[in-house]
Amino acid sequence: MPPPAWPSTVVNPDKSITIRLNYPTAKQVGVATDALLENLAMTQGPDGVWTATTPPLAPEYYGNFVHLYSDILVPGTPPEP
Repeated sequence: MPPPAWPSTVVNPDKSITIRLNYPTAKQVGVATDALLENLAMTQGPDGVWTATTPPLAPEYYGNFVHLYSDILVPGTPPEP
């Protein structure tokens, strides 16, 4: 079986991050990120796409522990270094 597609991420207006992963044959999925101390459980929708949303986060670059190219910026106003 080929590996699942990389997750897609979006920063929401409340500064939470929604992560989506298209892996319809999985039975359980979680995501490890430096934004949270614990793994974030994902919920599978009827279309097979797994979704999880973090709580609102402080402005910062966040990523997961597996792939360095998965970083995402939660912007601040005014922009922060």
